[in-house]
Amino acid sequence: ATASTPAAVIEGVLESGIVTVQRPETELWRIAAALARRDEEMASILARDNQVYRESLMESFVMAAPELTKRQRALLARFVQVLVDGLSLQLLTDDPSSAEMRGLVRLLKTVAVDLFEDEIAARSSQG
Repeated sequence: ATASTPAAVIEGVLESGIVTVQRPETELWRIAAALARRDEEMASILARDNQVYRESLMESFVMAAPELTKRQRALLARFVQVLVDGLSLQLLTDDPSSAEMRGLVRLLKTVAVDLFEDEIAARSSQG
């Protein structure tokens, strides 16, 4: 898929997120997430950071599929965030280079691309 196709954009966004969650500094995000459960200020900071991340994802989706509504882009951004956040927790205990994790990443990309393309098709059929 070329860089401008919806599939390429969603795969690139996921790949970028996967690379990011494997960096050592991601441990700070995990600590912040744990603290946010008990500290209002940390929860507010984390919520703001999450919103900034989702907005950047939404911008990527605008370029790939301008026909999507803002609501659809927001939903897809949150979906991608959930996938990447969940995967980051799996990578605490699982080897990212294992056959099982590589298979899981392929599956996540496939599901995300399918959902993205379904949203585009749904929007296109609405006119």
